[in-house]
Amino acid sequence: MTGGSSVAKILIVEDDEFLREIFTDYLTEKGHVVVSVPNGKVARDCVLAGEFELVVSDVQMPFLNGVELLQWLRERSQIPFILMTGFTNLLETQKASDLGANGFLTKPFSNQALLDMVADVLKPVAAAVPPENEDANYCKVPLDEFVARPLIEYDIYIRLQSSRYLKVAHLGETLDINRLKSYATKGMTHLHVRKEDFNKVVGFNIQLSKIIQGSDKVSEEKKMRFMRYTGEVIMERCFVTDMDRVSFEDASQFFNASMAAMASQPETFQLAQILNEHSDHLYAHCLGVAIYSIMIAKKMNFQSTQTCFKLAMAGLFHDIGSKEIERDLLNKARPLLSVTERKMVESHVQRGRDIMTAIPGVHSDVLQIIYEHHEDDVQQGYPNQTPKLKLHPLSRIVHVADIFVTHAIRSPAHPGASTAGAIAHIEKFELDRVNLQAYEALKRLIVKRAA
Repeated sequence: MTGGSSVAKILIVEDDEFLREIFTDYLTEKGHVVVSVPNGKVARDCVLAGEFELVVSDVQMPFLNGVELLQWLRERSQIPFILMTGFTNLLETQKASDLGANGFLTKPFSNQALLDMVADVLKPVAAAVPPENEDANYCKVPLDEFVARPLIEYDIYIRLQSSRYLKVAHLGETLDINRLKSYATKGMTHLHVRKEDFNKVVGFNIQLSKIIQGSDKVSEEKKMRFMRYTGEVIMERCFVTDMDRVSFEDASQFFNASMAAMASQPETFQLAQILNEHSDHLYAHCLGVAIYSIMIAKKMNFQSTQTCFKLAMAGLFHDIGSKEIERDLLNKARPLLSVTERKMVESHVQRGRDIMTAIPGVHSDVLQIIYEHHEDDVQQGYPNQTPKLKLHPLSRIVHVADIFVTHAIRSPAHPGASTAGAIAHIEKFELDRVNLQAYEALKRLIVKRAA
């Protein structure tokens, strides 16, 4: 038998007679002793009358459904229990996970998948391997995304209580919009996709150009090292005292998924490397702006995955034009810059837009945000002193995040940076210049200390 498990007495609970016979015949052929019944009520009587080593049950059945059967069983026994489920039963699946279901099979599944699951669940306890936390391999996607695009181009998962992820919908399926809306009314906010599918969710698929010379292939090992390094910089340099850690970790998780998507494209990966190589602080600053932009946007109820991805990309590359400016000039406090030096520093927004424009496939919103992130609400910003009503709404978010990070994360120009110092600076010098909705959202992210 697959997985080396022994013969077992199995109870199959399935109201579809055709499927019930298929499962029974297949498991019997593989050497198991199988009893099959059409619903949970009959299954309950069978459990009371005989010894079973495993129950495999559908979730939707008349008289007593799979979750109700599991709940009844758990009040009396810890017999291993596998639930056969699907996208239309997400809430029931989550409840079954809470009740202690040992395994899940998402319909449609193959006979081999059933056999493998049976073998896995019947492993001796001593041989069982504790499930690893898989959060790093998945990314949250708001439920609204699937309402807008019900025909899915990737597998969809839910996160179970055990930190395991269960596939609930397959590539090519069309989801029931009314069912999605009903999940939203019952408190479900997100589903999950694997990180390698994140590009499809946000529509990120650039075409290679010649802006960056050299090989267009980057080794997976090199990407992984850089991703690990990026994660370390985020945790060590970007989190500041008094900031809501849950919001920070949620935004960091989303940014890491976005970064993985960008790292899959040689040009954007190499641009990120250039940022880091130019200046240790510049890279930390750009990471911070990206993450705090996402945090502010979510606090303002901008939940769209595409919107947050644009902020992640624009935040990361908002200062990419600085790569052509001397480090000493960037580290110099703004009041100490000469007129010529100030013009040189301010040119980074145009340089940045030019660099990103030369990469076909970068969204025009990202280009506009990079170009406008130093404009303000009183037409005293640069490069064009654009009236606030003509500015991209997301550039206003990056503008606030940029000022906050500049004064909250320590740098050669701001060695005494802190959350309180950043807020005090904005209140004193920037309040009439920044978008007030974005600034109020930032303040709501700050955790008030107990007196």
